Amino acid sequence: MSKSDKSCIFVCSKKSGCGACGANKLAKNLKAEIKDQGLKKKYKVIECSCLGMCKLGVAALCYPENRLITKLGPRDAKYLLNRLSQEDSKDSELDIRPKKKQQKRQLKIVRKALG
Repeated sequence: MSKSDKSCIFVCSKKSGCGACGANKLAKNLKAEIKDQGLKKKYKVIECSCLGMCKLGVAALCYPENRLITKLGPRDAKYLLNRLSQEDSKDSELDIRPKKKQQKRQLKIVRKALG
């Protein structure tokens, strides 16, 4: 698997709201879970600024798949990886399609983080 095949999981954690909801701990646990499951070649975790989904709790955006999963907590690392591995299965409550304005913001965050 080449470096370009690696998916980036952006965790909204640099704002006080998400931080207070355990986003920093989720990112830390997610990195550990990826290591434990031997998925370092498949996923990279990047802590980022607001993804614009504050009303839906801590959010994670998997790019380039464009999967946005919300309502996450600090103990949801294993759950998140399981959700991302189920490509065909989308839970409409958790896998959402952001509005165009939010998509632009999220894409800007992704481009900035990836250089």
